[in-house]
Amino acid sequence: MDNPGNEIKADGAQNYWEILGLYLQSDWASWMHPQILNRWQGFHTLLAAKNEVMNLTRIESDKDAILKHYLDSWLCWLEVQKVYETNQIKNLLDFGCGGGFPSFPIALGLDRSLELILVDARVKKLDFLKEASLRLGLFVKTVHAHWTPKESRDWAKKNGLADCVMARAVGPSVDLIKTLAPVTKKVLLLTRGPNLLDREWEEAKALALSLGFKKAQLVTKELSFADMRIERNLFLFVKE
Repeated sequence: MDNPGNEIKADGAQNYWEILGLYLQSDWASWMHPQILNRWQGFHTLLAAKNEVMNLTRIESDKDAILKHYLDSWLCWLEVQKVYETNQIKNLLDFGCGGGFPSFPIALGLDRSLELILVDARVKKLDFLKEASLRLGLFVKTVHAHWTPKESRDWAKKNGLADCVMARAVGPSVDLIKTLAPVTKKVLLLTRGPNLLDREWEEAKALALSLGFKKAQLVTKELSFADMRIERNLFLFVKE
């Protein structure tokens, strides 16, 4: 699923969600929820309606959202699967969760339950995600905070570590590692854009290894859907 939709082109008259459904059927995995498309669409309907009255996302078209939100989020889980046995991951902490990405597409796409811990500084976004989780049958905890490393350590002492932690481009990678290492039990994933800063990966890797991570991996992936294409750099760190 490295290049979603690459062989299935839209002609303008087709529904982009139908195109996505054809792609998912062509590359089905046993651990994917059989209603993944309907579940993603259900969440997107809630997101789009709420986005009309508050700023949840700047991505509004179905085509953009499918590629840059849903498939981009799903890619995060696919890459975690390559470095860790994901059946052992019982919860996912989404730092700077915004409109619910990457956590909601991941939880909605799995054929098992995955507890979500949503951390964001904007309480209105957390309120929306809490409401959406109730309607979609997801188990969610919300944390209204913009953590410093000390605050994340304090939270972990009180609440325990999260099996998997993800953050999608919400700050400099070294700052994110300092903040999120104290709450990570197994895997930390940071998504970055196509152009990394000079020595960004080298500095991030060195810092992560000094903070107790045993493995560090840089993954560069290209995603495509219909006539669109994006590139992502993923920083993957494994503790145990």
